Amino acid sequence: MFFSVVLIFSSQALSQNLLSQYKPMISYIEEVNQNSIADITHSFNEDLSEIWLNEGSRIFGFFGPEYSRLRMKFLDVKKDNDLEYLISGKSRRDNITRTFNGRLRIIGIYRVKAPMELREYENGMIFGEYTILEDSLSEGSGKYTGRFVSYWHRDEKGKIRYNDLWYGSAGFNNNQFAGTWESYTGEPGQKADWGDNRIPFSGDLDVGTSEFCPSEKYRKNGWESYIKAYSGGNNSEEIEKFRKIEEQKWWE
Repeated sequence: MFFSVVLIFSSQALSQNLLSQYKPMISYIEEVNQNSIADITHSFNEDLSEIWLNEGSRIFGFFGPEYSRLRMKFLDVKKDNDLEYLISGKSRRDNITRTFNGRLRIIGIYRVKAPMELREYENGMIFGEYTILEDSLSEGSGKYTGRFVSYWHRDEKGKIRYNDLWYGSAGFNNNQFAGTWESYTGEPGQKADWGDNRIPFSGDLDVGTSEFCPSEKYRKNGWESYIKAYSGGNNSEEIEKFRKIEEQKWWE
């Protein structure tokens, strides 16, 4: 579990509808209500690109009802205006890597109060929506749409950073993306979620306690190399082999 986080400042700007939509994704906050969040969206014009380009966390994702493995990588994020960012990168599922372009649209930026031991840092959350378009010439390509929650903090120099102050704590996560994928050919939409270190709404896929661990039930759906690398391979040579596979920069 994350350290307890208590939200401060009163604001009526966060509607109950928005709160109910995002609350299930805010896993490191114990209590959230409409009157306990400070809306600072109107005064926030800093560049937040670094938050979505963080290299320090593993990104896990799933696709479809059988939790097939999905890999997502943002390679470039550029501020378009105060509340919108242009993104490009690569996705990988079913052993096919596809390029994509898209847009992040911020709905709200909020300030939160940190745990006592981290109170010197200003912390906050970002609520938003995303649209990601895979290259239409790639086999099996389509469109991702949904919502996201990201966490930020301001460092000792006053610069906004990706919030990794709780890194190493049980359940640490950031950049939680939850939505659907729809094929350009009209096939039925599929659930597609991903995030840093943990995946939102991952059901019985994630059986880990302190860190992400895919269930044996879904081993054959793209998770076998990860399970062998980090959940008990037969020997050290095999573990090393599969860790090299997991650490490959598949997007290059």
